[in-house]
Amino acid sequence: SEPEVNVLKRFYRPMVPEKCKQRMSREGSISSLSSAPMDSLNTEFIYYSTVLKDILPAMSRIEDKNALLPWVGRLYAPEYHSTALRSKRNRHLLQLCLSMLNDEVLPCFKEVPAEDVPLPKLSEMAKLKIPPARWESDHYWQDLIADLPEKNAKMACSVHEVCSQDADEEGCNPKAGALLDQEFMYFLHMAKPYAALISNPTGKAKVALWLQTLATIRVTS
Repeated sequence: SEPEVNVLKRFYRPMVPEKCKQRMSREGSISSLSSAPMDSLNTEFIYYSTVLKDILPAMSRIEDKNALLPWVGRLYAPEYHSTALRSKRNRHLLQLCLSMLNDEVLPCFKEVPAEDVPLPKLSEMAKLKIPPARWESDHYWQDLIADLPEKNAKMACSVHEVCSQDADEEGCNPKAGALLDQEFMYFLHMAKPYAALISNPTGKAKVALWLQTLATIRVTS
């Protein structure tokens, strides 16, 4: 599109050494050249534009394409290339790209505001309620621990002398521990079907023992 071409010309304008020298000598300082801002918003806009060109035609439902096209038109309007609105434009384009990658129209893009009404902030638009993923609802880890004898259900980590789950410990970060637990739940969920595909009984038993052993380490750091 025409705005994108203009952005490309402005952003990738070549720097001529002779002109640089003239500018430095005229302003009497090299700092004026080094302080020239790098326009990351234009780079981001060009990236989103490239993504849109590739994934919009690939959407499976024509009604979804028709629903998103007016948004593309609004975001590429001249007023959204102004300095004050470029950041807002890019945030909407990012959300639009995510909607297309999911091959659906998110609730926030169901309706297009009128031409004379500014686009609302993303925080004010309807949010998509996403149900928990299958790995988040998988109780395999809890079931695995419940089936073990009490003395084997918890194994201390040989790397740490003090459990950092203790809230009284200085420097404890419970959020980091919770994130690591979620990561382990995800990997455990992914490992289950792959372990079931192992045809060698000995190999399958070794994998099962490893999963069981790793599941008993209940110390976060």
